[in-house]
Amino acid sequence: MSLSRRDFIKMTFGMTVLLSPLTSLAMKSKAEIPMILYSAAIDKQGNYFAMAVSEQGRLIFKTPLPARAHALLVRPNENQVIVFSRRPGYFLFVLDAQTGQVIQRIKTEENRPLCGHGVFSLNGKILYLTANDIDKGQGVIQVLDAKNGYQKINEFSSNGIGPHEIGLLSHGKTLVVANGGILTHPDSGRSKLNLDRMTPALTYLNAGDGKVIADYQLAKKYHQLSIRHFDINSEDTVCFAMQYQGVRQHRLPLVGFHQQGQSTLQLVDTPKPLLDQMKNYCGSVCVDQSGKSFAVSSPRGNLISFWSDQGKYLSSQRLNDGCGIAMGHDDNSFYLSSGMGEIHHYQRQKSNDDLIHLFTDYRWDNHLVSTRKTS
Repeated sequence: MSLSRRDFIKMTFGMTVLLSPLTSLAMKSKAEIPMILYSAAIDKQGNYFAMAVSEQGRLIFKTPLPARAHALLVRPNENQVIVFSRRPGYFLFVLDAQTGQVIQRIKTEENRPLCGHGVFSLNGKILYLTANDIDKGQGVIQVLDAKNGYQKINEFSSNGIGPHEIGLLSHGKTLVVANGGILTHPDSGRSKLNLDRMTPALTYLNAGDGKVIADYQLAKKYHQLSIRHFDINSEDTVCFAMQYQGVRQHRLPLVGFHQQGQSTLQLVDTPKPLLDQMKNYCGSVCVDQSGKSFAVSSPRGNLISFWSDQGKYLSSQRLNDGCGIAMGHDDNSFYLSSGMGEIHHYQRQKSNDDLIHLFTDYRWDNHLVSTRKTS
């Protein structure tokens, strides 16, 4: 999606409730629990929102934002959802997860623009954010105390340049960071300042003190493959997706897998017709509830591709400007959103694609998250 970052819209930070809050879910099975989908969006007038939609496609809330957002994150054990500003951004919003009411707005330091993603500790008490140290030209991880008003309590190096998505291994002690390798500076907007000397890496950090556990860089011939997004299954298999910054006509693998302890990052063998369709760009990654199937979006190619947890290509599905992916209720089940205003439910094994709603007045942004997965 090519939306201007600078056309900020002045508006109040109220909210619009279109449905009453959901009733108690405590006694229901997982399959019966109503799922909520969250995403950033923009309307036809250029106004920005954080929005929530039921799994039937009904709009639950839309909360105005001062600028374009990127990822949203549901807080474990709490009725909160976090909205991250788009890179380089300076705000976080803490919203009521059922009504969209603004609980807190957080503004970061001027020399610490955020990179659009974060992850909670397993208990939901700590929030880790990717950011940039402008003075040093290096990535940092900010640590916020969620139980005490999201106060910043620590910061440590991401051990790379341009960190983007961040995740947590299943034991809760190790952070995974996609250091995309691209140097930017707010004075230059989103211009990429070091394409000739990029060093993308997948980095494992101790969640307690930030010490580097392991750092895995791509081979030199792949140095312009920026590692941007990933997801992690319950076995701690990381599926990561990349965006190629080199010659437009070149075709390099864009999906990889890794587990902590493996000596190298494993780039998958991708059929050439699929690589051509992906157009050197992947936008989002999501694992299904079984942990055996990953979905990767390529919005420039209007394509969603599916991969096994062993790195085998499974299938693909066309979706115009499809980028957001969220976990569904069942194995091989995903929710997909697009810049055309569509939200789909896709059951891969059955090749069943259901358009659950078309929001003609809105365009969904890059990421979609469901209440099935909270971190």
